[in-house]
Amino acid sequence: MANGSAEQTAQPGPPAPAPTTRSLCEPRRCFIEAQLRLKRNATAVYQDLVDQFGFAGHYNSVKRFVARLRVREPEQFDRLEFAPGEEMQADYGEGALTRVPGTDRYRRPRLFVATLRYSRRSFRRVVWKSSQQVWAELHEQAWRYFGGSAQYVVLYNLPRAAE
Repeated sequence: MANGSAEQTAQPGPPAPAPTTRSLCEPRRCFIEAQLRLKRNATAVYQDLVDQFGFAGHYNSVKRFVARLRVREPEQFDRLEFAPGEEMQADYGEGALTRVPGTDRYRRPRLFVATLRYSRRSFRRVVWKSSQQVWAELHEQAWRYFGGSAQYVVLYNLPRAAE
């Protein structure tokens, strides 16, 4: 340039992708797809390719090819819709070893969690004594906390509550 400054050049772009190599399995794609529809695994497909067609490739090439061909169904899940105040989940279980307040003894406390399904709002309590009376009182405390009861309550770990 005439003003003496260094000439600016554009930054080089990313390297060109390497040319893709064709799999040794590609000529037998129809056979492999038919075997996968029969729910055969890559090992069985490889053994058939060697026995029936004199396949000269390695097992890993068949395994990679099969992995690309396999259709994976998306994991199904159901979205559950709940109206406000319709359902509450109550879970009653055991906690980790914890020092009992005021002593040097360690015990496992009982944990109570009540969760509203609509809002996911939770009520949690830790208790040291477990009985049916305590379990019922915890439900009452949860309903007071939430400002009312749900139409129905789903109980988890119910056998432990009666201990």
